[in-house]
This record gives sequence, structure tokens and C-alpha cells, in this order.
Amino acid sequence: MNLSANDKLLEVDFRNGKVLKKVATKSDGIIYGIEISEIQQASRKNLKFIANHQMILQKGNVLNLPFSDNSFDKIYTINTVYFWEDVNRGLSEIHRVLRPNGIFINTIYSKEYLDKLPMTKYFFYCLVFEKQVHTKGRNSL
Repeated sequence: MNLSANDKLLEVDFRNGKVLKKVATKSDGIIYGIEISEIQQASRKNLKFIANHQMILQKGNVLNLPFSDNSFDKIYTINTVYFWEDVNRGLSEIHRVLRPNGIFINTIYSKEYLDKLPMTKYFFYCLVFEKQVHTKGRNSL
């Protein structure tokens, strides 16, 4: 994903901030992160970017994003939808804060892969995607 200097990017559920740091080292844009759990580890890991006002991290929930409508050019989340209590509401919130013609990237593992992991017995919601959907034009999630 390419970021221009004017882009605003949001990572949903950034956990330890490792990916945020990689993105920030290759970006001139402003990067935001929202995380439902504690953010201290990610904040320490990304202190340089936070101090330079290139990154803003805060505690929050995808089901009620604390941002105005049409706030972000690009939004991504990595292996987190399994934990959302209400996937449709989370996607609606992402749609709300994503600017027209914005980009949303949702990275997930396949169900077959997840079924092999012992941790999937706990706190995972069953999501079945029957087909891959590609959209054009206004961000139609």
C-alpha cells in the first residue's frame, strides 16, 4: 500500500504496533491506530513517530470508532475480524470513517488454517466468506 504525504491511514487493532512501525518507516503520511487492549507496548515501540506527530495511537473499539465521517484515505486490519463481536457493525464503522474512493484492506487467514490452531477454540467468531468480492467506485463494503 502506497501512502502519499497527504494520506491519513488507520490500522484497526494494531496489537504490539510492529506493523505500524514498518508502515511508518516507509510513509510520509499520518498514521492512526485504534486498539481495544492496552497500547503501552505499541507506544514505546513507536515513540519516535509519535513524538514527530507522524503517528497517533489510542485505545478504542472498531464497533464505535472515535473518528468523524470520511476521516481516512486508507484503513487496514490484520487478522482481527475473528475477534469482533459484531462484524457487520465493525465494517459499517470502517465504511463510515473511510473517505469516498478510499481503500480498505482486511487480511485474514483461511478457516482451514485457523481450525488447526489450538487458540481458535477461544474467542473466535465463525465467519464464512462464500465468495471474494471486488468493488469499484464509492467504498461499498
